[in-house]
Amino acid sequence: MRAAVDLAWLAGILEGEGSFQIMKARPIVRRRAFGAERTTFSSPLPKIILRMTDRDVVARVSELFGVGTVTVSGRTQTRKTVYHCAVAGANAAGWMMTLYLRLGQRRRSQIRRALASWQTGKTHRYHVTRAWNQASDRAERLSRQMETGVWV
Repeated sequence: MRAAVDLAWLAGILEGEGSFQIMKARPIVRRRAFGAERTTFSSPLPKIILRMTDRDVVARVSELFGVGTVTVSGRTQTRKTVYHCAVAGANAAGWMMTLYLRLGQRRRSQIRRALASWQTGKTHRYHVTRAWNQASDRAERLSRQMETGVWV
């Protein structure tokens, strides 16, 4: 279990510089015998992204996420290097639910949309209400458990 200080620090960094989003479904083309193709679509995945010019901060976030990679994603207008780390899928969903109560309204809204789309498998905003209610309950329960240290 992560220390409460690490969680608070991570929530502050992601509140200011992070992004909580959904990776949209992508087509997957599978080739079959005799040149036939079958196209299916991947399900949407929740994703947390951090982009900053401070490599040491991005490296610490990457370590907390357990992804271990920091990549360069360009330069700012003042020619500073921008570093980037991201986590997606079930790992991102877990972090979203863990950090939910520590974030502001705008970030909570991003998390609700991402988790609801992930659970329903749809990225359209009208399909998210029921799934969000379930994800919201789990997020609040998980946060209470983290704060109190009582696991039910």
